[in-house]
Amino acid sequence: MYKDIAINWNVFQYKFTVNTRDAFEHFSYILFCNEFKIETGIFRYFNQPYVETLPVKIGDEWIGFQAKYYDATTSIADKKTELNNAIEGAKNKYPEIDKFIIYTNKELSTSSKKDTVKPKYQEEIEEYGLEREILVEWRVKSNFEIMLMKPELELIRDYFFNPDSGIKGYLAQTKLHSQNKLENIKSTIIYKNQELKIKNNKFNPTSFYESEKPCLIIHGDGGSGKSGFAKDLLENESGATIAFKATDFDVTTFAEFSRKFGDYTFEDYLKLYKDAERKICLIDSTEKTLIMNNRDTFIEFVKLLIKYGWKIIFTIRTVHKDNFINTFLYGTGYQELKIETLTKIELQNLLQDSDILLPKEEPYINLICNLFYYIWRLHVKIVVIFLQWKNL
Repeated sequence: MYKDIAINWNVFQYKFTVNTRDAFEHFSYILFCNEFKIETGIFRYFNQPYVETLPVKIGDEWIGFQAKYYDATTSIADKKTELNNAIEGAKNKYPEIDKFIIYTNKELSTSSKKDTVKPKYQEEIEEYGLEREILVEWRVKSNFEIMLMKPELELIRDYFFNPDSGIKGYLAQTKLHSQNKLENIKSTIIYKNQELKIKNNKFNPTSFYESEKPCLIIHGDGGSGKSGFAKDLLENESGATIAFKATDFDVTTFAEFSRKFGDYTFEDYLKLYKDAERKICLIDSTEKTLIMNNRDTFIEFVKLLIKYGWKIIFTIRTVHKDNFINTFLYGTGYQELKIETLTKIELQNLLQDSDILLPKEEPYINLICNLFYYIWRLHVKIVVIFLQWKNL
């Protein structure tokens, strides 16, 4: 179905009205990496001069590229000086460069001379490059049409040129779903303009993200703060992140789960992030999977995440942890992190800078320690009312 989508710059302009040039640069970068089989991406600096990324060595050649998106009233002939300056600047900044590829949405017009095909401005730009020992090549609409026929780039064609919502709408729905799940998880409590938060500095997330183990199991007693801690991990990351509740997978088929976000498969979604450096998925309250009538969707989801290189964070009560591992993660590498229930001293330290007074009775203190995050997560007001009542 993607092959039927035309390379229409009016559609492109409509879908990316606010940041059209940035979108075209991203589009060109994807095509460049795909053409030269650069699976891990290319290093670039902020406001990279003259070329979009650092030049890369392909075989015996050093290649750089520029992405130039122009509006309908602009011709390449009018931009000859700009392109020549980019070529010269690239050679001065990166003397090793041998080839300079120009990606542009404009199609070059043929020469009006009888026996000549190339227009004069194209010849002059290419000659300008050769004088500086740089071979200038072009990637234009006719190139894009063939490049985007590759199976691995079909979703890219859809994302940039589908006039309907396409995969972009699927992305938006998935993002909205994740945001809603995270908003329902509370990792702080506000009481009389004071923010209370349990901090856990014993865990270094980098040790998990850089390991070969795809899964992290965050476990603890009910109300210990597992979900809040996991939420903070996700929100402190700049990479691709998604979040689900275990109950999201309580459906008959994986196709039913996928259709929650649009007319694509969830594997289509994962393919878009194939080359992302860091990808993290949170699945909260995973003990619920153990009572599902149909577990196949959840199992397939986890397998797909691992297949496409995602890191998965599960939160689960300790009492169900071993059963969950034996049922769903047999043979899969994982790390564990236990979130301990607050001790009396830890609770006192947490509240020492606030005006909240703890009750004197030990049973009440133990109750608050055990349920602090649990009540907090379900309904913040319950904690506040309880503490206010005890402070009367």
